[in-house]
Amino acid sequence: MKRILTIFLLAVLCMNFTAFAKSVTLRANHPFSYTVQKGDTLWGISEKFLKNPLQWPQLMHTNPDVSTPYQLYPGQVLEFSVHNGEPRLDVVNNGFVKLSPSIGSTHLQAIPTLPPEYILPFISATRVVNRDEFNNNPYVVAHADEHVVTGAGDRVYVEGFTDPKAIAENYALFRLGDPYLRPGTKQVLGYQATSIGQLSLQEPGNPATFEVSQSTREVLVGDRLLPIEDASIDMNFTPHFPAPNLQGQIISVLDGTTQIGSLDNVIIDLGQLQGVRAGDVFAIFQVGATIDNPEKSSLNNQLNSTQKNKIPKTIKLPDERAGVLIVYRVYAQVSYALVLYERRTVHLNDTVRSPRDAA
Repeated sequence: MKRILTIFLLAVLCMNFTAFAKSVTLRANHPFSYTVQKGDTLWGISEKFLKNPLQWPQLMHTNPDVSTPYQLYPGQVLEFSVHNGEPRLDVVNNGFVKLSPSIGSTHLQAIPTLPPEYILPFISATRVVNRDEFNNNPYVVAHADEHVVTGAGDRVYVEGFTDPKAIAENYALFRLGDPYLRPGTKQVLGYQATSIGQLSLQEPGNPATFEVSQSTREVLVGDRLLPIEDASIDMNFTPHFPAPNLQGQIISVLDGTTQIGSLDNVIIDLGQLQGVRAGDVFAIFQVGATIDNPEKSSLNNQLNSTQKNKIPKTIKLPDERAGVLIVYRVYAQVSYALVLYERRTVHLNDTVRSPRDAA
C-alpha cells in the first residue's frame, strides 16, 4: 500500500500544474483488466492507468443517473477499452457491463480514496470547535476519588449532564486547546479540541458520577463532554481541483511536529465558507524570502539620488513549489488535509493554492 501511495504521489507532483489537460494521459504499461481488491484505494487504482490521477473522472465510464458513480467495490472488474478514439474504463462482472454496483445484498463497503490508517486516528482524536459552543457542554467539576492523577478506572463528577434520554456512551471527554489563527490578521478561525478519553455513567444526577473507562492523558477539572462525531467520514470522494484563485496557508500540524513531510496531517485556513470540498487538491508553495538588494549596496556610493530611488531596496524571491496536499475534512473556516508529497521542506504559513493557478 505504501509503495502504491508513493508512486501515486510522485505522479501527482509531476503533473503540469499550470493547465488541466483535456486529453487523458495513460501509462504505457497500464492493465487492460483489473479486479478491485480489499485494501485498494481509488488513487492507487487510478495510478495504475493514468499518469495524471486527477483525470480519473474522464477515464471512468459512469452512469449519470447514479448518485455515486465513482465508487468501486471489492470484486468488481475494471475493463479498459477505446470508444470513438477515447479511452475509458467500464465496471464489468462476468463479462457484462454494470454501470451501477449492486450492493444491497452483499454489504460490501466501497474502497476509500485515501488510506484510512493515515487519517482516522486524527479524526477521532481532534476536532475544530467554537469556544462558546464548547463551553456549553457538560464538564468535569471534581474528582470522586482521592488520586493525585485521575485516569482510567477512576471516577469523576460531571456537571450539566441532565438529559435522562442522553446515552453516555455517545459522549467523549475533550479539552479545549489553542485557537487557529489566520496568519497576518490573527482572526480566530476556531479552536482545537483534543480527546482525553471515554467515560461510563455510574450514577445519574447533577452532578452525575462517571467512571473513566479509558484515557490518553490525565483528566482535569473543566474537561468537557462532547457528542462523539462519526469517525467513518466519507472516504469515497474523488480528487479534484479546488475553485480557481483560491489561496490559503498551512496554519497547524495535527500531530504537533515542527517538520512537515509526506503523510503528515495539517490544517489550512480555508473551509466551507471559501467553497472548499473534501477531495480538493492544493499545491504547496514555500514563500520566497525578501532580501536586501545587493546591487543597491554595492553601487550606493556611485549613484546619485535619482538613480538610487530607481533601484529597489529589497527583492522578493520567487515562491518555490514544495509539495501537494489533499483535503479530507472541512469545517467552516479551516480544513484538515493530508500532505501527499513534499519535495522540499514544508513549513507552517506556507501557501496553498489550486494547482491550475500555480505558475
